[in-house]
Amino acid sequence: MQRLSDYPLVMYERELNSENLCEDAQIICVQIRTKLTSEILGKFKNLKMIATRSEGLDHIDLNYCKEKQIKVTNCASYGSQTIAEYTIGLMLCASRKIIDGANRTKNWNFSISDLQGIDLENKTLGIIGTGKIGLKVIKIAKAFGMKIIAFDEYRKEYESKILGFKYTQTLEELLNDSDIISIHIPSNEKTKHLINAKSLKEFKKGVVLINTARGQVVESQAILAGLNKEIFSKVALDVFEEESVINNKDSEVLAELKLEIIKQIINHPNAIVTNHNAFNTKQALERLALISSKNIIEMENEVKTSNSVC
Repeated sequence: MQRLSDYPLVMYERELNSENLCEDAQIICVQIRTKLTSEILGKFKNLKMIATRSEGLDHIDLNYCKEKQIKVTNCASYGSQTIAEYTIGLMLCASRKIIDGANRTKNWNFSISDLQGIDLENKTLGIIGTGKIGLKVIKIAKAFGMKIIAFDEYRKEYESKILGFKYTQTLEELLNDSDIISIHIPSNEKTKHLINAKSLKEFKKGVVLINTARGQVVESQAILAGLNKEIFSKVALDVFEEESVINNKDSEVLAELKLEIIKQIINHPNAIVTNHNAFNTKQALERLALISSKNIIEMENEVKTSNSVC
């Protein structure tokens, strides 16, 4: 059996960038926070493969890779159950004010004033995106007795019959009819700011919005406006647009503007914001490593092991 240890490896403690890359590498293995732009990719002399330790591919310039015939592999489904469980956790925290109550008791305050929540049973859950994560969220939510509606351009009619949910004809219909909305779609040009300021008028007032997908799908200014106008009774975010700022990817002026928005959201009493942690379980990371290794080893016939892997 071949192992990754059979390959010459160059390991980086810090994020790969244009200053520290191994130019002779034929394979690079990166995570979601490493932005592989055409500028960075162009510095590799012999690049044949990118193995990303993620399911999403929005951090990679796929057009450049296609043009240069660079194979790109991901880790499909490594965290479907993991992220679905986290989504349900955020849903419970938002509906039952669990974090608020825990923080209150840490300050030796045992009052339950303003901690009244809502039952999930008979609430309508709107799922945007019925890929593997979305379907797993639906399966778990059905156990709570929730009514499920979904929107996806690519419908899974068989699964909708088996799991007992209905597709809406339009996104607007889902926004109108949902008590809780959870997002499970990839980030691309088509989905960027799918939820935006104009969308706010479509939401049922008092809706709970959950996003464990990609921050760029929801415009942060719309989140803040929705909170301030009480359109959103709660938002629960594991991802947000401004992650690029946190990772020092924007200019100083732009970063300041973006940071101000996310700071207001984080500090809002009806917002729960976590640090892109939905994928982070022991089991999911083991699957991530195994799938990435398998993807690389499968390139053996195309890539000679005498060259570096970064």
